Amino acid sequence: MNFKKCNNFVFNKLLKNGVDKILADVHANKDNLFNVQYFYKIKKDRYKNYFIYVYNKDYYKTLNLPMCIFILYIRFNKKYNILYSIINNMTDNEIIAVFIDAENINSTDFLYIAHEIRKYGRIVIFNIYGDWSDKNVKNWIPVARENGVMCIQCDKISGKNSVDLRLSVDIMKILYTNEIITLFYLITSDSDYRHVIFEIKQKNKKIYCIGSSQVNIGLTSICDLYTKIENLKKEDKISQIQEYWNNIEDYLLNNSNKNLSKIKDMMQKKFPNFDHRDYGHNKFSEFLLNTYKDKLAVSYEGNAKLLLS
Repeated sequence: MNFKKCNNFVFNKLLKNGVDKILADVHANKDNLFNVQYFYKIKKDRYKNYFIYVYNKDYYKTLNLPMCIFILYIRFNKKYNILYSIINNMTDNEIIAVFIDAENINSTDFLYIAHEIRKYGRIVIFNIYGDWSDKNVKNWIPVARENGVMCIQCDKISGKNSVDLRLSVDIMKILYTNEIITLFYLITSDSDYRHVIFEIKQKNKKIYCIGSSQVNIGLTSICDLYTKIENLKKEDKISQIQEYWNNIEDYLLNNSNKNLSKIKDMMQKKFPNFDHRDYGHNKFSEFLLNTYKDKLAVSYEGNAKLLLS
């Protein structure tokens, strides 16, 4: 059986909003119910009744045979939205709504941003806002189309920041009508959004932001987490270098021809966007020997060959 870690705050909310009764209470003292960590498993019958089996952490870890502590019984009737939200929040994974200000973010940074957001959970709303007749944001249109992001048109009115207004209105609408969202992700460097962030936090929802390092402290100080795009790029470059090495090492271990030209051909086939000049080296050999200096050596007997150190 697969068991998941309980969110104790959510269990408290369950008892207040949706649980009809506790069917069994074998060991736990109800007064101290939320002072220890539990694991749970949900089962559903054909009538959409939910039975949540809760297990003690100590049994789970030491014996690998969890002992049932209690069972929560839920009738899944008109309380649907509340219970759906609660059940989805019993794990550490978030239900995420993403709002991108196209005027503040470069489309070339999208993949770094999307990869970071997906670490936290499941994206159910993914919107980007801009005036798509503006040539400065048109590059976002194919990126959004290819990645399942909804483009929201914001007609520019002289003297008004239409993008900020429309984006803020949509956040407020979702905040008060969509119970399942647990994390709002705002992609911008504009500190004007701090007013709507106050509202999100007052509803006990998380608010994370991604933007550039050139940002006003008024934004970074109020959101629960602010991530700099520049740092995401650095992390991506490090992981790419490791991925390159995995392929180079695999090639050297499994091929007799270790000529530099063959290795370069392999890299360009597997990584079409790879360019050693992006890493500050004019030659491919310089890139290899400087980046992997503790792992590689070059033999210049005949054609230059790459050797594992």
